[in-house]
Amino acid sequence: LPSAAAPIQAEMLHSIQTLRSALDRIIQIVEQAPAFIGYGDEKTYLLLFQNNAEVRATGGFIGTYGIVTIRNGEIIRMETDNVYNLDDHAKSLNVSPPPPLKKYGNISKWYLRDSNWSPDFSESAKQAIWFYHAEGGTEALDGVIALTPDVISSLMRIVGDISIEDLNFNPDQFYDQLQYQVEKGYESRGIAKGERKDVIRLIADELLKRFSTLKMTEWAQIDGVVRARLAEKSLMIYSSDPELQRIIRSAGWSGEIQGVQGDFIMVVDSNIVSLKTDAVMDKRISYTITEHDKHEMRARLELSYQNNGRYSWTSTTYRNYLRVLIPDGSTILSSSEPLEISSEHGKLLLGSFLSVDPQKRATLVIEYRLPHIIEEQIEKGLYTLFVQKQSGVMAQFFSLSTYFRNPIQNVEPLTLSTSDLGNGRFEHSSLLQTDKRIDFHF
Repeated sequence: LPSAAAPIQAEMLHSIQTLRSALDRIIQIVEQAPAFIGYGDEKTYLLLFQNNAEVRATGGFIGTYGIVTIRNGEIIRMETDNVYNLDDHAKSLNVSPPPPLKKYGNISKWYLRDSNWSPDFSESAKQAIWFYHAEGGTEALDGVIALTPDVISSLMRIVGDISIEDLNFNPDQFYDQLQYQVEKGYESRGIAKGERKDVIRLIADELLKRFSTLKMTEWAQIDGVVRARLAEKSLMIYSSDPELQRIIRSAGWSGEIQGVQGDFIMVVDSNIVSLKTDAVMDKRISYTITEHDKHEMRARLELSYQNNGRYSWTSTTYRNYLRVLIPDGSTILSSSEPLEISSEHGKLLLGSFLSVDPQKRATLVIEYRLPHIIEEQIEKGLYTLFVQKQSGVMAQFFSLSTYFRNPIQNVEPLTLSTSDLGNGRFEHSSLLQTDKRIDFHF
């Protein structure tokens, strides 16, 4: 082929390879789906309802839990309850919480409600199963399904508004309506505090009834919603069956920390005693990499938090223990705030505490040198960046600026919204709704 056609040929080859990989994953998922939904053997899962207006590592604070049993694709049992009703029956359980929860949240004992501390969902899921059994749960569990209110509101856009007794919930205001009922409205309705989250069970029951009458076209919409929510990790799955878990992982639905060979960033926020303030936070990740002499790569990571709320029963000062995972072997050059440095999941883990008053902004800036192995990759003509999105965080803005010494030949994926300034300079910005991988070729 003429040299001018080479980039087109390479693009076509890459597209074919991507399509083949996607088809292989779909085939694997379809083959294993019957086992997951209880064909042959009944399956029982622990449900975790995570409130992402109070963000925790894998999505949000676990205010409600449940048990769902599936047989031959049909839900034969689903029960939910306020997590405090389970935790309060386990006062004799004496498990020390992770140090940041103890230090910044004045939390002396660890329970199911705080079990999702690890940013790796498979680890948090195993921890949740352990706490469920340690606190009195008796069912043998085949896995964990975690979801945020965004999942329910998305489903309601298909099945319609839901009325529970004298309450009406609609998808556009679902979170605010539910939050009010479980925090304030239950009192005026004469409901005991321990039963205030029963409304979640009633909503789930009504959703299941609506599903039984859906048309085929509506089921296709449901499938689209589920896949989108899995991709953005507001819905996550863990299976205790190794083969099923392998399939979930290959589909990108496991919420596990990704092992990659190139550059890596994951920012993990944990709201500690800050009410539901994440609902009014503007979060921004700005990443700049600059190539110096001898291919030395320096990174500048700026994390900005704007608190748009006011003091109320839903929002207050944002108290955030944030963690940043970057490539192991990186060398920290400077930080605008004190850092707690350790290792986790084959990554360098940087921890810091930020407090942001209403109508104020706080920023953490970390500068570091990337590991030699990444510098060597760049010298050979390749730089890859994988940005892993935290589960549950929806409104997070990401921007990337690069200053390479050599001109950039092409960037993948080609669908990126970018500004290419030439001479090794490149800029990209977007909402971080799913994991993002960017490959640069020189």
